[in-house]
Amino acid sequence: MKPASLFCALFCLGICLPPPTTAVTPPPARQCKAWLVQSIPTDMPLLPRVPGVLFTGEAFQWLAGNATKRLDIIAQYWQLLAQSENPESGDYGFSAEEMEVFGEDEGRAVYRYLADAADRKDHSALWILPRLRLRVI
Repeated sequence: MKPASLFCALFCLGICLPPPTTAVTPPPARQCKAWLVQSIPTDMPLLPRVPGVLFTGEAFQWLAGNATKRLDIIAQYWQLLAQSENPESGDYGFSAEEMEVFGEDEGRAVYRYLADAADRKDHSALWILPRLRLRVI
């Protein structure tokens, strides 16, 4: 067989054969969830809730209750444990009735869910830093 014929035969064979495959398996698909949530500012408690849209606190509670490996939440303006008597708090000066209207119980519930997540030993740490930059690992 002439070299040109051999080259053509090998070239055609190379085009016709499927490319070699590797034994690398793709990583398993991750299950991700996302929600549109509504957060009403404390100075606007009369804003109506949107039907079918979760409140931010409800989403935080679900995340804390269902996290198994890691949970990072950064919510700059959330205060989980309201302190209306503390002058350094964003809630300073509001009455108990106003705090109830603002949803003080919602922040407390989120805090409980996060503490429960840490107590399940699914996580190694729970940090709640100023301005609710929390991290559950």
